[in-house]
Amino acid sequence: MRVVMIRVGRQPPTVKGEVMAHATTHASRALTALSVLLASFGPQAAFCAGATGIDAASQGPDSVEGFKGHDYSMVAQFHRRHGLRRPSSGVTQAADGLFYGVTADFEKRVNLGGVYRTNESGDITILHAFQGTSEDPGYPQGELVQASDGNLYGLTLTSLYRVSPSGDYAVVHLFDPAREGWDFLSGPVQGANGLLYLVARDGSLHNRGGILTSTLDGSVQVLHAFKEGRDGFAPQAGLALGDDGNLYGTTTQGGALERGTFYRISLDGSFELLATIDPTMCKGPRTRLVLYNGDFYGVCPGGGSHASGSIVRFTQQGVAEKLHDFGRGEDGGQPWGGLVVDPSTGELFGTTLGGGTAEYGTVFEISFDGTEYKKLLDFDLPRSVYPQGDLLLSQDGFIYGTSSQGGRKGGGTVYRFHP
Repeated sequence: MRVVMIRVGRQPPTVKGEVMAHATTHASRALTALSVLLASFGPQAAFCAGATGIDAASQGPDSVEGFKGHDYSMVAQFHRRHGLRRPSSGVTQAADGLFYGVTADFEKRVNLGGVYRTNESGDITILHAFQGTSEDPGYPQGELVQASDGNLYGLTLTSLYRVSPSGDYAVVHLFDPAREGWDFLSGPVQGANGLLYLVARDGSLHNRGGILTSTLDGSVQVLHAFKEGRDGFAPQAGLALGDDGNLYGTTTQGGALERGTFYRISLDGSFELLATIDPTMCKGPRTRLVLYNGDFYGVCPGGGSHASGSIVRFTQQGVAEKLHDFGRGEDGGQPWGGLVVDPSTGELFGTTLGGGTAEYGTVFEISFDGTEYKKLLDFDLPRSVYPQGDLLLSQDGFIYGTSSQGGRKGGGTVYRFHP
């Protein structure tokens, strides 16, 4: 694997100010929560915050023959030699056919992270290393989106940034937490009107999160401010584009049962509550929904019959249905990343963060009507383990994903398999 360094950031200065203090606290809490979650799967699932946490000295194969005919392989592997570790979201394939993503760590800067580019051969190019200053905050969140101007846009907890495929980087907007919001945990989406749509989990006018728009040059407006009550609040998932031109999303709290809601919002801000989430069906939806045949599909890391997560479907009329319960055993548990759909068959593919035969997570497939479910792969060392990001159906017909750990050096991987 060839590594090209485009931009290596300087050592970050001491960060001061309330916003960055909040970001640091959130990062610590998030890693602690993930540690507790993984520990529930047993001693093999121990997670070391701020490090790869895995001894991956074994030089196992990059591909696995006989993965039920799905041609699994590790495409790229992260390690200390080039600084990038722990990819924290899935990859985006740009118009140039290359894959772009972000990591949680860069060198010794835990939770500051970086932006990278890779290809089918696994060559990694570092496009930007976050500085952790008030002008260039760290802790990137969610997948990147390639906008109509050809650039890629992404979010940290407190900023919107732009990076070109060649590595030109700029902070587009620094958010005012009290007025606009902060804690952006998913990537933006571009509407048909050219605006970027963003979801803040916290802050904004009622301190319960908000939906914002931004022009590509960083002019931001609050489209909807959440508040406690029936409409829900504390959204984590990014918005999904519907075939009716509207945007759809979920919240993690509030609603009639206090466990979140499913909502629709128009491009100009008309908000409508569609469904209240029942905790026996789903708890804590945190990933962007995917659209197939007019319905939206997603996963929940908690809730369900066994409190280990579920796969759910929402109709645009507000009907919510559970398609599958996870049970923590060999089936897998706590689905953490978003689904991807094969439009030719309607089959949905996803991953779990834990469970499986080795307790390092699984890849699964489910039919759009929920009648057929099967596990495709058990993650295990020295290959990819603990998958977190959304899956991507690429131009070459493979499905690409990322794991936060694993690989030969333990720093995480980009992997692929054929549906």
